[in-house]
Amino acid sequence: MLDIKLIRSDPESVRAALRRRGSRAEQALDQLLELDRRRRELVSELESKRALRNRVSEEVARLKKAGDDAQALIASMRAVGDEIKELETALREVEEKLERELL
Repeated sequence: MLDIKLIRSDPESVRAALRRRGSRAEQALDQLLELDRRRRELVSELESKRALRNRVSEEVARLKKAGDDAQALIASMRAVGDEIKELETALREVEEKLERELL
């Protein structure tokens, strides 16, 4: 299995080694790097959405404790929850592809 950290940290050395094997291997490296970039992008976005959900959940709890209406916040968080599910699915797919390519 290839080490994505090595590929990410020194792609040119890996690329040079793969050139000796042929252009197909070099194309595979480009695909790996793109999958890794997409994975890291999805992780960042997912963490951001989860942090937002957590902040709003705390705000909802505070509002309810104060006896105020929190329905608008709850409704807006349903959409964020759906986005989180979509991001989790996309991340899972990218991670599966990345793992297959690294084998």
